[in-house]
Amino acid sequence: MYDGVLLTDLAGRIMDWNTGAERIFGYSRDEMLGQSPEMLNPPEVAAALTLSIQTALAVEGRWTGEVRLVRKDGTEGVCESFLVELQDEDGRRIGAVAVNRDITDRKKAEREKESLVEQLVQSAKMEAIGTLASGIAHQFDNLLTAISAYTDMAKTTLPPTHQAVRSLEKVEMTSRHARVVTNGLLDFSRPSSGRQSTLNLSQVVLDTVQMLNRVLDSRIEIDAKSVAQEQTWIRGNPTDMQQVLVNLAVNAQDAMPIGGCLRISLTNRMDESGSQSKRHAVLVVSDTGSGIAPQHLSRIFEPFFTTKPRGRGTGLGLPIIHRIVTDMGGKIQVVSEPGTGATMTITVPCCEAPTGAMQKDMRLPARKSPGHVIIIEKNPHVRSIMTTTLRGVGCEVRPVSRVDEAIDFTAKRPTQSNLIVMDLDSVTPKDFAKLTSLREQRADMRMIVIVGTLSIDLKRHRLEDCLLLRKPFDMPELTELVEDCLNSLSNQEGGNNGE
Repeated sequence: MYDGVLLTDLAGRIMDWNTGAERIFGYSRDEMLGQSPEMLNPPEVAAALTLSIQTALAVEGRWTGEVRLVRKDGTEGVCESFLVELQDEDGRRIGAVAVNRDITDRKKAEREKESLVEQLVQSAKMEAIGTLASGIAHQFDNLLTAISAYTDMAKTTLPPTHQAVRSLEKVEMTSRHARVVTNGLLDFSRPSSGRQSTLNLSQVVLDTVQMLNRVLDSRIEIDAKSVAQEQTWIRGNPTDMQQVLVNLAVNAQDAMPIGGCLRISLTNRMDESGSQSKRHAVLVVSDTGSGIAPQHLSRIFEPFFTTKPRGRGTGLGLPIIHRIVTDMGGKIQVVSEPGTGATMTITVPCCEAPTGAMQKDMRLPARKSPGHVIIIEKNPHVRSIMTTTLRGVGCEVRPVSRVDEAIDFTAKRPTQSNLIVMDLDSVTPKDFAKLTSLREQRADMRMIVIVGTLSIDLKRHRLEDCLLLRKPFDMPELTELVEDCLNSLSNQEGGNNGE
């Protein structure tokens, strides 16, 4: 038989042992004759298991169950065991016969399947939470925009020495902090396009550190003084690099439950490769946490491997980091010992700075004439403050809540619509075709698109040439962008008249 069969007498000693048992347990027949089956089970369960089996045999004449086994080489496994009492010719009980089937591999596969299903459920739950959080963040952006604008408006109506001015300035400062948090979280939650571009790694690191300062446990001190002040250009995806830093920071926070220090440094160095010298960016993230055990170091980049308690980790953070860094042509090294924290060193190739990267934007001259602006914004608070602000700087404004209203207005008054300021949250899928048709009919019309996230494919909807305004925004930002657009239109008209 392929299964392991053994016979025991009334005293529980082994009387026979087949080759299947030799294969499963590793002991030969001669080694096991006269021995107790308890030596085949872990010591902590052997006695209780024997009592359970003996009781079942005496009452029912049989016992079935799964049993932990210990092989001769010390390794453990699982057996599916079936025992019945052994009788002589007169029907008297003289012992028992046990049939054992090794199901170690099957149980391991079941555990892996359960783990995978749990990870998929957790991933789906996190995706749903992310969708809800994104929606809440967009609503929060609208509130921040209105709060900032009304606060600024209130300040302008008061003399500088008024006692309320200081309180209004604190409201403004708090709004700016909230704005950094929402922008950072929206950037991080935005799906990555996978496309790489030339990016300033120094700026990405500093922006991410600013976000981490506001979302990590207040007991975690972030030391980023060693981030290189000079621009460090690499080929990569900014969202991916944010994810690398955030994943490492979250791991560090989990390793420092009572607080500690998270150090982040970024430097450039020259690596000699054959006859050529190549410059690399070196990003180092270290913590003062509990560290990583030696037996786990070789497995930390395996998908779903985690040392965190059940429900605390998915085992996907470090594998994702490894994939991102590898795709960039870089490498990641880990140094850690229990009780001394962990240090992650990421090395990626540098590239040349893009042409004009250091040039400053040139400001257009002051607006020559009032402009006509259509505002498409469904949020009444934001629509009201935008309208009030633009009218305050001399613009003629038509505020609407839907795209159809804007199209109707341009059809009735074609000379009073030079510029459309449109919140994408106010646009339905059917509206994009209408906007394309309108822009084809009115080549002279400019458009500013207000976005909370760039998850919408602007190119697909033929909006890639529009100016973008990120939420939450200040009224001075809106005013400056609108005036620049109107200046550009005014200059074009002047040039055409001169011709």
